[in-house]
Amino acid sequence: MRIARYTQPPGTCLQLQGAGLLTGYGKSNYRWAPAFFGPSVVVRGRGTFSWPGGREEVQIGSLFSLLPDMPVEYWEDPQDPWQYQWLGIHGSGVVDFAAGCGFTPEEPVWHAQDHRPVQEAMRDLWDCLDAGQPAHPYDVQMKLYSFARQSAKASGSVQRRHHEETLVERAKAVIESQLHTAINVTETAAILHVSRTTLFSAFRQELQQSPVQYLRGRRISRAQELLAAHGPIRLADVAHICGFNDPKYFLRTFKEITGQTPREWLAGSREPWSP
Repeated sequence: MRIARYTQPPGTCLQLQGAGLLTGYGKSNYRWAPAFFGPSVVVRGRGTFSWPGGREEVQIGSLFSLLPDMPVEYWEDPQDPWQYQWLGIHGSGVVDFAAGCGFTPEEPVWHAQDHRPVQEAMRDLWDCLDAGQPAHPYDVQMKLYSFARQSAKASGSVQRRHHEETLVERAKAVIESQLHTAINVTETAAILHVSRTTLFSAFRQELQQSPVQYLRGRRISRAQELLAAHGPIRLADVAHICGFNDPKYFLRTFKEITGQTPREWLAGSREPWSP
């Protein structure tokens, strides 16, 4: 086992606090409700993992996870003692990070067709904590997200999520996260790895409007939220926060969509625009 000896770097919300390789000898049994995210991958033997929502047998290639405040119990098969690699990850965003890795309170156990990339990503993090030559804190963060990518891929969570969500839903999520920037439809399509034509067709079919119209509408909705919350505020600041590089274009778009200038809207009914 190795314990982290570095300070969480600025601009991050996660910290790797430990990593290890646990070898059982037929008697290991653990019961607790941890305060951290603890993913593990079984590399030898068999065991059982129990949580409030169920119980599942684990074996080589199985991944199970401790989640904050979730009581669990797990033990090895005395006839086939296990060995598993584990990580201890703390931080304010650790629950969402765990979900991104494929682990949720409803599904804290799954079985990978190929667990080796996840095992290697864990090993890289183990090496980061080498007491003789510790890695730079930002290198640790990079490897944490590399682990998340490999884990999500192995669990199938990325494929499941993309199957469950429509292209329009994913596009709306991208737009929402980048609304403060000057992101355009071409850049949105590139992020989603589709063509502009495909994105336009999806929006026309599902929302009966173009992605350009939707993006402009969301920018104006955000502007109304800011105006309603802060009252008198420099319109140039509102424009910038909502992704408009040109305040004049912002004013023109606001009136085109709402039928009023921002000041008229503030003085009037303040009916929100819904794209």
